[in-house]
Amino acid sequence: MKIGIMGTGAVGAFFGSLLKKSGHEVVFIARGDHLEKMLEEGLKVYKNNELIHVDGVFSKDVKDLKGSALILFCVKSTDTLEAAKQIAEACGPESHILTLQNGVSNEEILSSVFGMERVFSAATYVQAQTKAHGVIQQTGFYQLVIGGLGSSGEEDSRRYAELFTKSDIPSKVTENILQEKWKKFIWNTTFNPLSAVAGASVGDILDNPDLKKLANRICEEVIEVAGKLGYTFPPSYAEELFIRSERAKSHKTSMLQDLLNGKKLETEALTGYLIRKAEEIETSVPYTQTIHSLLKFLEKKHN
Repeated sequence: MKIGIMGTGAVGAFFGSLLKKSGHEVVFIARGDHLEKMLEEGLKVYKNNELIHVDGVFSKDVKDLKGSALILFCVKSTDTLEAAKQIAEACGPESHILTLQNGVSNEEILSSVFGMERVFSAATYVQAQTKAHGVIQQTGFYQLVIGGLGSSGEEDSRRYAELFTKSDIPSKVTENILQEKWKKFIWNTTFNPLSAVAGASVGDILDNPDLKKLANRICEEVIEVAGKLGYTFPPSYAEELFIRSERAKSHKTSMLQDLLNGKKLETEALTGYLIRKAEEIETSVPYTQTIHSLLKFLEKKHN
């Protein structure tokens, strides 16, 4: 199958390398120094300690995605609309779009461009980071939980999950993908913004009583908003989330990595989105609002 990777950052590069290794035709869309390095030396992905050296099609031209049956949509949330329009112009209606992005707002944007029947989403669990231009390091557990947004998406979701699993990407299907995405959104909004503001790994947050208490307050706010929007979680969910996060103590969140690398932060897709939804349902989220204000300050300071 021809598969496109729209946005060859750490996540897109990692999953794309496994798909290429398993024999699929993969086109990697990237830009800047990252693209230049891959054109010169290929893509190097370390799956834990295993090196996967990918010699594939690396390009900045989205027209090279034409003919892709599936496009993994991995750009930053700040670039979703523009990237979607580029794909829509370059590719025909036969391409399905699978977003692996953070947040729960990208699905709405993608559906407005492609229609719900063509859009699929995945709750993406992976620890991966860019070590250098053209070099990606992945560690530990990874998995995709996939679902379609349209009424006929279940059959294709199962087909894609099987394809990924056969490509060494453990995957399963859910009938309610937005509930699954809210699970990931709770984790991301709890840890990503705070880690960026504090310059802290997940382990730093868990091991510091003050940071852990703050993270817990943010987590409670996200769960409250989710519940009022119809995405319910058991009373023990926050406690269980922190216990599960012990497995990722060495992880530097994607938002912290972006801040350290001078990249745009996905502030509006995480804390910004939660604040907007909280305002709609007249719910107060003071801890999230505070972290959001600090993030906006850091964005201005570093850009």
